[in-house]
Formats: sequence, C-alpha cells, structure tokens
Amino acid sequence: MILAKLRMFSWGRIMILGVYGKSKSGKTTLIENVVSRLTEEGFSVATVKHIKREGFTIDTEGKDTWRHAEAGARLVVASSDQETSFIVRGSVSIEKILETIQKNLDTDVILVEGYKSSAFPKVAVGDIEEEENTVLRFKDKDEGMIEYIKSKIEFERVYNRLPLLDCQECGFDCATFANKVISGEVDVEDCKHYGRKSICVTVDGKKVPLKKFPAEIFGNAVLAMLTSLRGVGDFGSAVIEVESPSKEER
Repeated sequence: MILAKLRMFSWGRIMILGVYGKSKSGKTTLIENVVSRLTEEGFSVATVKHIKREGFTIDTEGKDTWRHAEAGARLVVASSDQETSFIVRGSVSIEKILETIQKNLDTDVILVEGYKSSAFPKVAVGDIEEEENTVLRFKDKDEGMIEYIKSKIEFERVYNRLPLLDCQECGFDCATFANKVISGEVDVEDCKHYGRKSICVTVDGKKVPLKKFPAEIFGNAVLAMLTSLRGVGDFGSAVIEVESPSKEER
C-alpha cells in the first residue's frame, strides 16, 4: 500500500511569541509596551489574550449580539465604522486561532498572553518556573524582547520568500539558507528554486524531491482544481492524501 501526500502552501508563517507569568506579574503591561514600540517602528501587531475566568463573555447580556447568540448563532459578527468583532460561542484552540489570524490578517507578529504550555516560543515574566520553549525571561527592560522579535520578523520575511522545499541543492536547508541571506553570505535569488510555488510531496513518509517542471505541473493542476471546487475559494494550505489500492484490489 502506498500513501502519497501532497501539501500546498500559499500563505506564509508569521512570527509568534507568547508571554506567560503569574497573576499581576506585569504580562499585560509588557505586551502593551511592546505593541506600542513595534507599531511606532512601523510593524503590524496582532495579540491574543487567554482568559481563564469561568463563565467569562465579552458580550453583554440583553444586547442584540447576545440575543443572536442566545437564539443559537454559532458565530456573531458585530460591525461598525469603528471596529468589527467576531464572537464565537464555545472555546477555540489556540492553534486554530493562530491559523485563522495567519490566513486572514497581514501582520508581522502575533503576541499571545497566556497559553503557557503551547509549543510556540515564549517569554517568562516574573518569578515563575520556566515552561518548555521559553526563549527569554523578562526582568525590567523590554529591549531584549524587542530585538528578539525584530530579528525573528526579519527571518520570517526572508523564509517566506523561499519555496520551502528543503531540497538542499544550495547546500543548506531553507532555515539555514534564510539566516545566510540575512547575514549577507548569500542572496535570496541564489536559491535554486526561487520564485516557485511551495509544494511538497511525500510517499509513505518519504519526501520526494521535485524539480522545477514537475513541481509546476503538480502545483498548477492541483491549484486549478481546488479553487474550482464549491466552498474552497482562497486557501492558505491544502493537504491531499491518495491511498494506492493493494494488489488484490487492483
């Protein structure tokens, strides 16, 4: 039996950084200061706040949006000339939240307050035991955090320009190549497949390297078929799995 998997990507990664600490440790103030600094320097920032308080709702009982939700609406959108709010009844995983932001918002960095056990890089604030994937510990100045974020934004901007094949025809994987572009050792156009669609094929768990021509054939054909399907529209990534029938079934 052969299981072939085709992955296509049309939206890039965004730098994500979490902030965690005990209650009243200064997490929100830190994020507030960092957002202010980054926006002053021209960066676009999105934030996510995890609220643990039981029964919390951002809606107001009795208001029209609350009545829509009480009537059974899974999603309620409140829109005005000042802002637009999406209210989803029930919990949504942080992974789904981050995916939604990355697919629908043009932003440079997502700062997440809470979700301390999540897999993305995080900053520890105050006297708290460090969680896995903690990259910084905030003390009294946010300069180190600002510089860290800016360096990662630069990396993601370069990384997202690459086809992300990890073919190593240049001698490096894509992450190492991106760092060498940033350091000035190579140019992004030195990538052997620069400008191609990001497409990855694996067969029974083994990655199949694709040259330019077959990659273009795969990419253009699959993209055309997917976008023509009802309900698909624009998409960020797609995974297509094909299971080969056994010899007895052929």
